[in-house]
Amino acid sequence: MFLRPIFAGSFKMFLRDRHAWMWGLFIPTFIMGIFGLMNFDRMETVKLGIADRANNEISIQLVESLKKVEALEIEESDFETLNAKIQKGDLDLLLVIPPEINLAAITQNIHPIPIDLLYNQGHSQQVGTGVLLINQVLTQFGMQIKQVPPVFALNQKSVDSRNLSYMDFIVPGIVGMMIMQLGIIGVAVIIVRFRDKGILRRLRVTPLNPAVFLFSMVATRLLLLLAQAGLIILMGVLLFDLHIYGNLFYTFIVALLGSLVFLSLGFAVSGIASTINTAMSMAQLIQMPMMFLSGTFFPRDMFPSWLQRLTDYLPLTYLAHALRQIMIENASLVDIKSDLIPLTLWAIGGFILAALVFRWE
Repeated sequence: MFLRPIFAGSFKMFLRDRHAWMWGLFIPTFIMGIFGLMNFDRMETVKLGIADRANNEISIQLVESLKKVEALEIEESDFETLNAKIQKGDLDLLLVIPPEINLAAITQNIHPIPIDLLYNQGHSQQVGTGVLLINQVLTQFGMQIKQVPPVFALNQKSVDSRNLSYMDFIVPGIVGMMIMQLGIIGVAVIIVRFRDKGILRRLRVTPLNPAVFLFSMVATRLLLLLAQAGLIILMGVLLFDLHIYGNLFYTFIVALLGSLVFLSLGFAVSGIASTINTAMSMAQLIQMPMMFLSGTFFPRDMFPSWLQRLTDYLPLTYLAHALRQIMIENASLVDIKSDLIPLTLWAIGGFILAALVFRWE
């Protein structure tokens, strides 16, 4: 008889909880928007300066050939100006076309004509890409001038393959992060607040079974977590062209299990913390390492091997990986059992810990 009003009251309390809304919806949405606007999928351009000391028909044609390469951002000027820019770090490469570049030199010379290419040693990735592209252009340009027929011809065939973007990678991680933040902070703060105000103590002397109250809190947050996970996914689809190749029902099952894990940790934090500030600090101490080390924003392959092994057992690592496997790889629940089993153990362990440390007063 008490379940419906308690459930409704718990729902209203959540809606009034600014901490839960900020950490559970605003911050994940803000982060997704920032990463979406950064456009990591766009190819990074190479800043190439060209000092054309020949300034003849051949050198002009060479410069035009280089300009056709989309990955090259070309700036033309005199050597002194461009040399100053590359020393300041404003350029990745500086190509110096010598005065002896002309049609006669190219057609009659049997040896390659040296062309100086200055590079910024601090921009190794851009330099490597730029050198490769410039070499290709120079080779093709030389063959055209000497009228040497190509030895090979590419036979291009399109393949209908998946076109995954960075947002396809990050959104499952953000969903996992949102579940973590809302599960831990959303429970820990409100339980500590109730205990400080004596609400929990008064509940114990009412006919209400304390288990009903706790169940209503868990059920309310599970429903809201699933709703917010769906909202994050919907925003990804509408605003950032998110691709979903897997079963959404499986996605919500994994989200439900992840919610149980972090709700249990939230109850454990509320039992240990004596004040709201302590609860917030403990929640941040738990959340921050997982947020950056569990592969939420970037693949964990970028980490050193010892750090990868250290973060293999974090609950957010399992949750983010399971969500990605379903949403991107169209995995089934059986396929991700190596993630679901540890998440289940985390949930059981979390609720056991919460039962041991939970305090009504």
